Amino acid sequence: LAHTILDEFFYPELERLADPSSLEKARMLKSLEIVSSCLAGVSAALPALSGKLIPLTDSPAKVYPFHFVAAPARVKAITHKGKNLRDFVLERLKSVAEFLLQHRENDTKSLCAVCKILHILLFQRGIDRVRFRSCHYYY
Repeated sequence: LAHTILDEFFYPELERLADPSSLEKARMLKSLEIVSSCLAGVSAALPALSGKLIPLTDSPAKVYPFHFVAAPARVKAITHKGKNLRDFVLERLKSVAEFLLQHRENDTKSLCAVCKILHILLFQRGIDRVRFRSCHYYY
């Protein structure tokens, strides 16, 4: 089911975002919101961002590594053509953010949507019951 939703909604919006100059402000915001919603829904099945871990400086506060949702072995991580989906979205989002900062610095709604997606990519590993209920309480 998740693959079907991603194929129908998520990937077409990412393709639209490949050329941000062709999108009007409202269309870009809509695409970013769809990407954000899909990422939030599928975040528990996404692998972590790849790359080198950056050691933090000494701090009195303990830093704990992120733990991703445990799933049975038969549940495969969602990828895009064999690539890490978080990495793929991050690369696409970098180009959108650069375009916005260069050409539409007053489009604060889209910039906020980009920040929201970055937060999901970096920190979200699924949604808990309390958060789910609070998000959907008014629907």
